[in-house]
Amino acid sequence: MTSKEQAETIFRNIPLGKEKAIQRPDNKSVDRELRDLISKANTKGALIINVGGGIYVARPWEPEERKECEEYIAKERSRAFQLLEKVSHMEKTLEATRPEQLKLAEFLGW
Repeated sequence: MTSKEQAETIFRNIPLGKEKAIQRPDNKSVDRELRDLISKANTKGALIINVGGGIYVARPWEPEERKECEEYIAKERSRAFQLLEKVSHMEKTLEATRPEQLKLAEFLGW
């Protein structure tokens, strides 16, 4: 069975509820495929989370799971803002460092 097939099998069996949470796969390729599947599902509105206790589909009507969803979303939002900030600074540097204007080393003070 390929890594993708293994990940798809795990994905189809992600449990509902924190008490049934499953651990991430040890195989790094399977883990990467699984995280991609989870990301795609969450992009469509799923609530598949892992805040340290394992992977599960959160039940937002359960207070503890709702809190973990909020924590997960806050972490994802923070990562998104950090990524946007990084890209913004990289774009500014790119625009400011045209070959005819100056060399990157000079720009960075090296």
